[in-house]
Amino acid sequence: MLDDTITAPATPPGRAGIAVIRVSGAETALLMERVLHSSALLAQPGRLHRTYVMQGAERLAECLAVFFRAPRSYTGEDAA
Repeated sequence: MLDDTITAPATPPGRAGIAVIRVSGAETALLMERVLHSSALLAQPGRLHRTYVMQGAERLAECLAVFFRAPRSYTGEDAA
């Protein structure tokens, strides 16, 4: 269980202008690449990127994302 990659909402449920989702664990980079299709995000850790949540070739939502490479994150592992 200690090697699991976790995702969790960081904002309360309900109607809002934004939602924050945290990701932490060894597969964070793979998950971000799969969902956001953004190689720049991983190439420049610690920088905020404007990108899109993707499903195949379809854009589902515009988003801001930042990737932190271990050990330079709050949890000490890869995080976004």
